[in-house]
Amino acid sequence: MKVYTVFRYGQVEPKIHVGPDRTIVVGESGRGRERVLVPVPHGVTLTPEGSDGGFALTEAPGTGALILIRDQSGFRGSWVLGGPFRFTGCPQEREIPYGEGECPRCGGRYEHQSMVLSELPAEVRILARGRCAQGMAGRAGGGPEYLLWAPAGTVLGVSRSGRTYGNPTEYHISVGSDGTVTLTDVVAEVKSAEAESAFASLLRQALESPAEK
Repeated sequence: MKVYTVFRYGQVEPKIHVGPDRTIVVGESGRGRERVLVPVPHGVTLTPEGSDGGFALTEAPGTGALILIRDQSGFRGSWVLGGPFRFTGCPQEREIPYGEGECPRCGGRYEHQSMVLSELPAEVRILARGRCAQGMAGRAGGGPEYLLWAPAGTVLGVSRSGRTYGNPTEYHISVGSDGTVTLTDVVAEVKSAEAESAFASLLRQALESPAEK
């Protein structure tokens, strides 16, 4: 199987760093945090890397993908992992009342939700879960980290909160037929599809309408 690490802000590397003690660190230690050490089974090939005596795990037996998802929280925010986003319109037509800040129907804060994160696919196996946090006491923000396995064809959704400094707040992590992992900006993908549809509609109208004399 192929191996990947997904870092904050969507950077992806085709490897997982393994410490000198042959463990993968998930999460971190400290107040409001949780660190889990995952030993790499014997028989799995590791490549020496770095000056700390650590290793790189670049492949493992099997199919699908082994993915280490680092904390995706924005500044003073958090994040949630699930399945692919579903697109829906809020049935509450009126605007969110000023001062309330949350729609009673869709739960959107300050604006109605148009995207809903679906449940994590049942075939995904979470091998370890840790937690990272921001601030000395761990109360300024933060979220989980996951080491998981996903079969080919899986689509995972990530929803981020907090300050993301122009980076996507919703994106998909997709596992291809060969185990390759790619990330896509959900909002940008939707806008691109809408523009493509509008352009195609314009061309159809031009072809169907009689030519001007």
